[in-house]
Amino acid sequence: MELSPIILFVYNRLQHLQKTIVYLLRNHLASQSVLYVFSDGPKDAADGDKVTEVRDYIKTVRGFKEIIISENETNLGLAYSIIKGVTQVINLHGKVIVLEDDQIVAGDFLSFLNDSLEYFRDDDRIFSISGYTPKVTIPVGYHDEIFLFQRTSSNGWGTWVNRWNSVDWNVSDFETFIKDKKPGGTSIWEAKDLPLCYFVR
Repeated sequence: MELSPIILFVYNRLQHLQKTIVYLLRNHLASQSVLYVFSDGPKDAADGDKVTEVRDYIKTVRGFKEIIISENETNLGLAYSIIKGVTQVINLHGKVIVLEDDQIVAGDFLSFLNDSLEYFRDDDRIFSISGYTPKVTIPVGYHDEIFLFQRTSSNGWGTWVNRWNSVDWNVSDFETFIKDKKPGGTSIWEAKDLPLCYFVR
């Protein structure tokens, strides 16, 4: 199985980022994984020094198969940075694992994401995989380690190129969408007509 590249979006939070790196490196697949780091530019002069500290730190990180750093001169903002960065990498590799600079992962995070991206790659019901468990009430008698949910999560996730490129990031049908009051499903356990997401329990 070809391992998914990891994408890490960073800005100006050095201490948070250092924890993210420490925990990510505790995964045994880290040394076999390519890490892409996207560093957004400062919003203003006050953020400039903090952004520089983060960029200096990233250049000292070791332990991954390869680290590819992209530094943006201007501030794109998180949403556009993610759309641009994920699109760039996913079109090269066909799949990605995505993290932000304030997320701490478990020691089997990369194994779970990589195994799930391989196992569910042809299941078009699944839009993305996440290692985060939202606060939901799990039905009595439900003993599986994963479950379907109606919403994707931005807390440590992965997806495939065909799912990612199917999204209309301009929301060109927004006027129609905002007027549509139909519920997407009766509960998280009966999701209907929505891209689904697997979460680890």
